[in-house]
Amino acid sequence: MPKLMSKKKQVRMALATLGFSVLLSMPTVAALAFDIGFSPVLSESMKPTFRAGDLQITSPTKVDDVTLGDVILVRSEKNFATYSHRIVTKDLQDGFYQISLKGDSNPTIDRQIITVPVGVQVPRVIWNIPEVGTYVNYLSGTTSKKLLIGFGILLFGLTAFRFALGERNLQKER
Repeated sequence: MPKLMSKKKQVRMALATLGFSVLLSMPTVAALAFDIGFSPVLSESMKPTFRAGDLQITSPTKVDDVTLGDVILVRSEKNFATYSHRIVTKDLQDGFYQISLKGDSNPTIDRQIITVPVGVQVPRVIWNIPEVGTYVNYLSGTTSKKLLIGFGILLFGLTAFRFALGERNLQKER
């Protein structure tokens, strides 16, 4: 006959499962509740400020409110990759801001000039977490998401099963 788990151990296991689930869902909750974004750094173009593998935390900011020296995320017209560079010029022309960017370690200003209508929000980098972006980038993949969701469901199911089995065994003993 299998050894029964104590009530205390069952509660600890349930709390551990709940804690793990909360940890997995924190980025989504943060993005929805606090209107922030996450973006992994993919290259060394912003070195030494940001390094490849860092994770940038962004906040939507009206383009009118970003200033020279702020770092914003933009999408490349060439390959649609998202990258972050520092604002070096910002000019208002006919209701549109013309913004030039430069990576901190790049010798020249980017060729692509970003055109943003007045009042539109752009993702401005507000914080950086070193070396976490590599993992976020990996976990962002479709296969990784499926594995994480499957693992979470399996963990929850096993905990529920063990809890139910423990309750059934306790009832048998009474």
